[in-house]
Amino acid sequence: MKKMFLTFIGTILLFTSCSKDNNKNLPNNQKKEKSVTQKSKLIGTWNITKISSENGKLTGTFKKFIPLDANLNIKGKNYNMTITFDKEKISNLGSFVGIITVSQQGITKSFEQKISKLPTMQGKWEAKDNKLTTEHLDKDKFIKIISLSEKKVIFSYPIDKLDIDKENFEKYEIEEGKISGNLLIVLTK
Repeated sequence: MKKMFLTFIGTILLFTSCSKDNNKNLPNNQKKEKSVTQKSKLIGTWNITKISSENGKLTGTFKKFIPLDANLNIKGKNYNMTITFDKEKISNLGSFVGIITVSQQGITKSFEQKISKLPTMQGKWEAKDNKLTTEHLDKDKFIKIISLSEKKVIFSYPIDKLDIDKENFEKYEIEEGKISGNLLIVLTK
């Protein structure tokens, strides 16, 4: 059961969702300039230095009759992963340990899983209007760029609209399972 749960939670780290556009009111020439600046600032090799979740929740029904309304906390440790942006492609190398903690009614369970691949952070990419898109994301989905400087970037994955197969919930005997919150990833040079 523990191994299956870790696999399920691991899928959380592999998918991303959409968010609102914060640059709607900028003139077109400023949007284009900002997009070029965003892309040029991202080019290079970055180290993952922090992963954390905000307002994480896991809801549904467990084993057909137990209501599930748990707090979900995701964080990392032992960061040894780099993400490299070249002009056209993004790749990642190395690993880190994902720590998933689920708490409900005074009961807390934590699990650790080695993460050695981030499929959504691979392949062709584009940065535009505070959105990072990659070839492994659906057309309408993106990773939000919260903050970007020459030495640090913060990405946000709204995890409330994850594309998680119903089969993954069924493996853990969770019916009508839903995950909400944000997953933040901090990269530094």
